[in-house]
Amino acid sequence: AVPAVYLLQPITTKFEHYTDMDAANESLRQKDREGWYQVTVQLEHLLRTAVRAAHKEGLVTEEQQHKYIKSVTEREINRGIIESTDANQHAVIFMRNLQNIKKHIGADAVSAYLDLMDKEELNEESQRLLEDLKGKLPSKLKNVHQYEVEWTDK
Repeated sequence: AVPAVYLLQPITTKFEHYTDMDAANESLRQKDREGWYQVTVQLEHLLRTAVRAAHKEGLVTEEQQHKYIKSVTEREINRGIIESTDANQHAVIFMRNLQNIKKHIGADAVSAYLDLMDKEELNEESQRLLEDLKGKLPSKLKNVHQYEVEWTDK
C-alpha cells in the first residue's frame, strides 16, 4: 500500500479573503479571519488534549508534553534568555501588567492582549503558562522592568 501524503495548503485555500486587503472586501476578510481563528482554537484544543492523554498514559514525559503546549514567545524567551549564558549582556524585558483587563473580556481589543477561547472565555492554561514564564525571568535577568497599567477600552 502506498502511504498517505499530506501537503500543507495556504490558509487562502479554505479562507479565500484571509489576506485580501482590498477595502471593498473588508467584510469578507473579517469573516475569513474569524473562521481561521475558530480553526486555530480547535487545533490547539485537539493538540493539547492529545498530548495530555499521551502524558497520562506514560507515552511522553512532562518535558515532552510541554514542548507541544508552550507558545512561540516562550520558546524565544527560553532560547534567548533562560538558556543563555550572557542574557544580561543583550536582553532587557519590559513587562506590562494590565490591571482589570479580565473584567473587559469580550471587548474587541482585549483579544490582542490575552489568550481567549471563542473571544469570550479566558484561556486559563495559557495564563498559567505565562505567569510561570514571567516568574522565571527575574532570576535569570537583571534587566527586568515591570509596570502596572490600568486597562481601558479606549
